[in-house]
Amino acid sequence: MELKFTVCPHAVKNLKVWQEFVKALERNLNQKIIFDASYTFSEEFKKVEENYTFYYVSVFTGINLYKKGYIPVARFKNSLDKYIFISIQPLEKIIKKRYIKFATLNNPYFLLSLSYFSLSINLDITRFNTYFFESCEEIIEKIKNGEIDIGFIHYENFLDSKNKDEIKIHEKYTLEIPHYFMVINEPQLIEKIKQFLGSLDKNLIQTLGCKKIQIISEENLKLLKYIFPFCDITFNLLNAQKLSRALIDSPYFGVLIYHKKYVWANEYACNLLGYSLEELKKLKPEEILHGFNNTQIREIVKRRLKGEFFLQKYENIEYKRKDGKKGKAIIFTNTIFYENKYCGLVILIDVTEQKKLEKLNKLITKVNRLIIYSATEDELYSDICKILVNTLDLNSALVLKVDKEKNLIYPIYWYPKEIPYINKLNFIIDKNFLQSDLSIAKALKTKEIIFRPIHKKDILNSRIQFECIIPLSKNKEIDSILIMYSSE
Repeated sequence: MELKFTVCPHAVKNLKVWQEFVKALERNLNQKIIFDASYTFSEEFKKVEENYTFYYVSVFTGINLYKKGYIPVARFKNSLDKYIFISIQPLEKIIKKRYIKFATLNNPYFLLSLSYFSLSINLDITRFNTYFFESCEEIIEKIKNGEIDIGFIHYENFLDSKNKDEIKIHEKYTLEIPHYFMVINEPQLIEKIKQFLGSLDKNLIQTLGCKKIQIISEENLKLLKYIFPFCDITFNLLNAQKLSRALIDSPYFGVLIYHKKYVWANEYACNLLGYSLEELKKLKPEEILHGFNNTQIREIVKRRLKGEFFLQKYENIEYKRKDGKKGKAIIFTNTIFYENKYCGLVILIDVTEQKKLEKLNKLITKVNRLIIYSATEDELYSDICKILVNTLDLNSALVLKVDKEKNLIYPIYWYPKEIPYINKLNFIIDKNFLQSDLSIAKALKTKEIIFRPIHKKDILNSRIQFECIIPLSKNKEIDSILIMYSSE
């Protein structure tokens, strides 16, 4: 079997000594050993997948190796690597920020340092945004430039840095971590390497800056068999928390949690629906939905609150905002356990604008077809009112004739056929009319499209909230006016 050995970036400064170490191991095993070192932490992490026979690594990489079946066999006795948390600003000032920029070395398991730090200062870990860098020097530079708030680095690298002026070390939270010799799980090879390490020349050990190699006892190995998996579980939980925070803070969809009423919602959901979180907490699950069977919703809620887990997707669901406006959404729902009780989780993706564009596309297609096939202008105007109402879900659409010879404006085509306010749309074009605030008068004077909400004094129908006035020209003169009324 080909033997391969690698050491971590911390060992690179003593590379010549490690080469002597490998030569001694070759003599002991009477076998050639392929040796190299990792110069960056991302390189070290990748080498876990390359199935070396033998590693010398920090506990952070050791966690990943243990998952792959490698066994910790020894460490340098009384030799711990010191890791520190650093910043420019005082910690008291940093923790007041909504989100804190945290930097560590480019090995995912270094993220465990953040778990330790957030617990130590009693701060929600989801308030940290994490950044990975290849070297401690990069982290120091980013902190000095104000791009990073807090960094986690190796103390020796900090001492070697020429750029460490003004950097504060938070000594209270210092971590001291061992490195381990880890060997592929082959009992005979493990025993040979243990024997070699136990009898290694003291001068060589001292050249590496240590006094003695400590073989991992069975008792300590049992302990490590708990510690490594625990660290891995913590790492996975940390990733899950980061993922949940990314979902919660997403600017693209709403997240809501309900029990009998809503108990939590992210900022996007509150803004989309127009409610504060406190206002949402007063609403039942069905109260933000429109045109939905409330009995059906209550039955689903009842099942979820009993702890029944099931995923459901609803497409093209209409939701209600606080101001009465409606939107379209795709909604995913599931059951979760939140704050010691079963709750419903709602993921809401707003597709209102998308649906509007789909309607507009349909409208353009229909109008284009209408223009091609309409025999007369009368037929065109008559049909276009119907198409506008049915495609855009309008209350009504009308064409008003602008008769400048008679100084009159009056309806000539409209849809639907029964419009109670049709008689209110007859106007005399005189000085009073042209100086009025009426949208029709403004469109006539400016020849511009007018879109505006209808004020209470202008209400023609209690359901109408918006109007769109489009002047239509013939021979460079306004010949007619297209009006669209909508409730949203």
